[in-house]
Parts: sequence; structure tokens; C-alpha cells
Amino acid sequence: MSNRRSMLTAVALIVGLAVAVGCVLALGAGQDPSADADGVAPPNARAGAASESSQGRPGTTPSGATESRPSSGAASPRPAPRARGGVRIAPEQPGEESAYRLPGVRDAAPMPLPSREDLPSEAVFARGRLVDGYPARLLPGTPGGSVVSSSVAPSADRVQVALVGVRARPPQRVLRFYRAAMSGAGFREVPVRAGGGSAAAAFARGGSRVVVTVDLTGTRDYSVFASLVVGRG
Repeated sequence: MSNRRSMLTAVALIVGLAVAVGCVLALGAGQDPSADADGVAPPNARAGAASESSQGRPGTTPSGATESRPSSGAASPRPAPRARGGVRIAPEQPGEESAYRLPGVRDAAPMPLPSREDLPSEAVFARGRLVDGYPARLLPGTPGGSVVSSSVAPSADRVQVALVGVRARPPQRVLRFYRAAMSGAGFREVPVRAGGGSAAAAFARGGSRVVVTVDLTGTRDYSVFASLVVGRG
């Protein structure tokens, strides 16, 4: 009886051991052959998988590689004008200095100064009118006023021009009129000190000077005196 019980115990142990070995073999067959005993892939296998993953995806960059992109500091080419309905369209964002201009638009040239051909050969003077050779376009009389006297005195490279008139407008309007006229002719206003009982404005352009004086004492007189460089701005 004792021997029979020992045999049964030995058989049960052998059967249990066989079942355990079969389970271990079944688990080993289901794992990745490239994995190690802990179920972790070897280093060379992981690197190869990562390389294939990055190379196989479009638009990806392998680890350690530098993607080439345009430099932000490089100057981009200026866009060419577009055409829309036969009309040439300038670029919306031109460069620092655009080469595109509206057709027929140019910088206004300053009014020319008197030339030698415009002037008399000697000094001339007239009462009640503008004397021959007076530069009326450059130095006009005030609107609504009348001329008392005028003169033109040429020299080697300059000409002295004078006009005395009677104004029909308030003094400040007379000065505003000449400020606009001189600015349109390319002159800039410069400081001047007016005499007692008068208001004045002075203008310069290169070596040329113009002074306008308006009397404030009730006589309504005004005067224009100019020293101009002949034929030069």
C-alpha cells in the first residue's frame, strides 16, 4: 500500500513537470525572435526600426539630420508687376525704393530765373506799369493792386528787380500770396527783420533772395525787392 502511494505521487510530479515545460515552450514560441529574454528588442534592432520608420514617412527628417530651409536674412526677389485687364499693376509691397511710377508723373521743376536774353542791356525804370524785362511770372504783383513803379538793373551775373505797388488786400493776405508764389517757384522762406510799422517775408533759392514788405501805417503800400542770379537756380 505504501509502495502504491509512492508511485502515484511520482507519476503526479512527472505529469505536473511536463505540463509546466509545455507552457514555457508555448510562451517562447509566441515572442518576437529578435527580442531578448526580457521581451526587449536588441539595440541594433531598435535603431534599424527607427531608421525605417523615419525614412518610410514622407516629410520626416532622420534624427541628427539638418533640414535645409531658406535663410530668413536672404533678400527675396522683388515681385514683377502684374497685368489685370490690360493695366500694369505695381507690386503691393515694393522694395525700399520702388522703380514703378505713374505714367506722365514727374517731379515739378522750379520756375527758371531770368536769363541774360530776358534782361535789358542796362538799368531801366517805369512808373505806373511793369517795366520791360521785369520777371512778372516769377514776381507778380498782388491781385487787385496797382503798380506805382518798377525797375530792372542787370549786372555781370545778377539782376536787381524792384516793384512798388498799392495793395487791395489786408497785409497778411498779401504776404500769404507771395509765400505761395515763392514756394511754387522753388524758394524757401528765411528769417527777416521788418522795419518799424511794417511786416515782411523773405525767401531764398540758391544765391537768389526776395524780400516782400507791407506797410502797416495806413498807406496801403507794399514793395518787392529781389536780387537774382542770372540764369541759375
